[in-house]
Amino acid sequence: MAENLQSVIYEVNLSIDVDVIDRFDEWLHQHTEEMLAIPGFISAATSVPDVDDESQKHRCVQYRLISQAALDDYLNHQAEQMRSKADLAFQGNFTATRRVLSVAEAALAEHGACANCDAELTGRFCAVCGQREEPRVPSIRSVTSEFTNEVFVVESKLWRSFCLLLLKPGELTSAYLSGRRQKYMSPLRLYLLFSILAFAYLGSLNGQDGLLIDLKTSPEVELIGDAESITPGTGSEVDQAFTFNSGLFSDEVDAQIQQNIRKAIASIRSDIEAGNKQAVVSKFMQPLPKALFLFLPFVALLFKILYLGSGRYYVEHLVYVLHNHAFLFAVIIFTTMVSQVTRHWPSLELSVALGLTLIFVLYAYRYLRDFLLEKFSKSKAQAVFYSLLIAGLFTIQLRMTFSGGISVPLGLLWNLYVPYYIYRSMRVVYQRSRWATIPSVVIISAMYLVMLVIMLLSSAAFVGYTYS
Repeated sequence: MAENLQSVIYEVNLSIDVDVIDRFDEWLHQHTEEMLAIPGFISAATSVPDVDDESQKHRCVQYRLISQAALDDYLNHQAEQMRSKADLAFQGNFTATRRVLSVAEAALAEHGACANCDAELTGRFCAVCGQREEPRVPSIRSVTSEFTNEVFVVESKLWRSFCLLLLKPGELTSAYLSGRRQKYMSPLRLYLLFSILAFAYLGSLNGQDGLLIDLKTSPEVELIGDAESITPGTGSEVDQAFTFNSGLFSDEVDAQIQQNIRKAIASIRSDIEAGNKQAVVSKFMQPLPKALFLFLPFVALLFKILYLGSGRYYVEHLVYVLHNHAFLFAVIIFTTMVSQVTRHWPSLELSVALGLTLIFVLYAYRYLRDFLLEKFSKSKAQAVFYSLLIAGLFTIQLRMTFSGGISVPLGLLWNLYVPYYIYRSMRVVYQRSRWATIPSVVIISAMYLVMLVIMLLSSAAFVGYTYS
């Protein structure tokens, strides 16, 4: 109802033959006066568009009406009569197109400048600030449409980035570093998305049977003493079992550290004996996302050192590290979900395992074929070799899958595809030969595992020391 009370612009665009333009202009002036006499019409403005067309002249008339209802009344009852007058006077000498605009849209069309920075518009988007050409006062329909478009744009970027990240190692990083960024999500956003999803999903599984270590019977816990003899915050048994002397600080500082550690051990043991295993694991997992995020720049520094002289900047290595960790989080989510599905519905395990095995064999065939094509030319003997290779590989995997279930394809994913992914992505991004890349992968993997263990131990020590 409110929209019908807003004034609208009824625009008529005319293309007239050059031979009759003078006579048409005289007629158009009279026609405009007749239109303004119709109830609901407020004003009219005639302009001459600058169009490069020698055979025709162009005129644009914008009629302003009090409401959409007034325009509908004109179109339903009087439009045909007014148009027939023009057809009789200039039959075949002109064409007309018509459209309805809001006042805001008409003002934008007349202004021809960006509403955000006042730069001249030459298309739908401003060349200076990038803002899209839109009416000054958007309608409900345009706002809804914009929201829907934004959602679909985000989704298309996400799925395009995810598929390229998962199936073509290193290609997403190469595309980003080469400047092709409009179609894909930024590396940091992609990493944060999969990091949040992975830790949130793992956190939702915390405490379920079969997902956690039985902390109550672990040998490390049994060394602390009986639960009945320990009171959180005091812990007489803990006092006898643990002493701390760093040799770096004063006796007072060492005593305070010892007291804090004893309290933490007593609190942990108390939670375990009370059956709060979920709370214990949650507290130890809580700092992991932040710790891992702080860990990544050091991994990128490791790549920078390894590839000294390559001409690549530190941030390029950081982009590569972010993409690869996003991939690892995606694999963690996938394997955990598959394990949960097959654990809750054992009847699906063999079907899922066979499907994953088939996918693995097809991809293995594809990569082996690409590898062999680099070494040998195409021939009938090569085709026979391919056939025997894929048949033998498929037979072996089927036998292993029937005997091992879902653990076989998931093991292949982690033990074969993930190492291959790291190797292939390094080759694609850093453009090194096969024999130069393999030692780099080995060095990076060894140093990465050492740094990861240090990070995990530091995180666990921090949680243990501050445990309460």
